[in-house]
Amino acid sequence: MIFYRNKCLHLTFSLFFLLLSSNVWAGSNISAICMIDMDMSTFSYDGITLNDVETGISAGNGNIVRIGILAHNVVNLYGYEIRLKYNSEKLQFIRGIEGDPSKGLNNILKKEDGAEISWMPPTVIIPGTVSISNSLKGTPSESIAPEGSGILAIIEFKLLSNRPDNGIMISNAQFVDVQGAGDNQQADNITHLFHGMINPIGDVDGNGMLQLTDAINILKILSNIYEGNVKLASGDIVNNDKIDLKDAISLIKHISMY
Repeated sequence: MIFYRNKCLHLTFSLFFLLLSSNVWAGSNISAICMIDMDMSTFSYDGITLNDVETGISAGNGNIVRIGILAHNVVNLYGYEIRLKYNSEKLQFIRGIEGDPSKGLNNILKKEDGAEISWMPPTVIIPGTVSISNSLKGTPSESIAPEGSGILAIIEFKLLSNRPDNGIMISNAQFVDVQGAGDNQQADNITHLFHGMINPIGDVDGNGMLQLTDAINILKILSNIYEGNVKLASGDIVNNDKIDLKDAISLIKHISMY
């Protein structure tokens, strides 16, 4: 089986999914979803809905951003490969892990008792592209192949720029079920994808841009007349753990420079 570990795991996985790309089929995961959760405050992704996933987050230059790569509505999942694309001038890839058991965030392939995985640490294959690969070990069996929703990987980036349009995109996602991991080795090309966006601190309305309207919104928040939902991270520009007049003034000064 190509999925089994050997000394050339990364090459093996890449060749496996390269071969699959010309032989994608309509298997049991054709309706599955692959998505990015920009807010890792969820402690269990089993049974989540799309409303539980945050596709945007506010962060500033130098901040470490931790995102979850999720699967939803999978059936008898045996393995997967995912490619993430980002702007390497705005983001620096730090690391990728299979999950974080200390916070109750276990990899979906470990969902069933007795399941062992062939996790490969995510790798930057070219600047701005990270490859993520994982599979169950051993003979394909529905008894240990998970269903439902869960974590595929946790990825950490360092923010290098506080400029707008800082997105993280799932450029390719392929899921292999137990049947597809057999002798014919076929995968589902996942087309239901939800990407992520890092908004600059100060982008109160979450439209990806720093504008005078954001400063006005901060003033509305201070006057208790702002009607939208706002997170502290998006408005705390001076980083004093609160939103106050200093943030509005700082934002206006920043906008006037551009």
